[in-house]
Amino acid sequence: MTLNSVNGTDELLVTMVFDADGEEIRLATNMDGEVYAITGHDISTPYIYLCDFNESSDMRSVYERPENDKSFQELIEECAVFCTVVDVEEQ
Repeated sequence: MTLNSVNGTDELLVTMVFDADGEEIRLATNMDGEVYAITGHDISTPYIYLCDFNESSDMRSVYERPENDKSFQELIEECAVFCTVVDVEEQ
């Protein structure tokens, strides 16, 4: 196994996940890896975005501005390098 260290010039991607209502599904705390806390979320149609880490942080700041009229999901969609929608069938 090879581990690559991260340095200041590396491009970092972050996974952003939103539920069917457009609400961000946050990472669960105290878990190894990417585990999402889905309690209270409609996960019938999750939206998954890959974004540049710095741009996604900037979008959170834009979202919190009083003059902003877009949802956080809309802002993330604008800066995403990849997006997919998963259709989850009820079982």
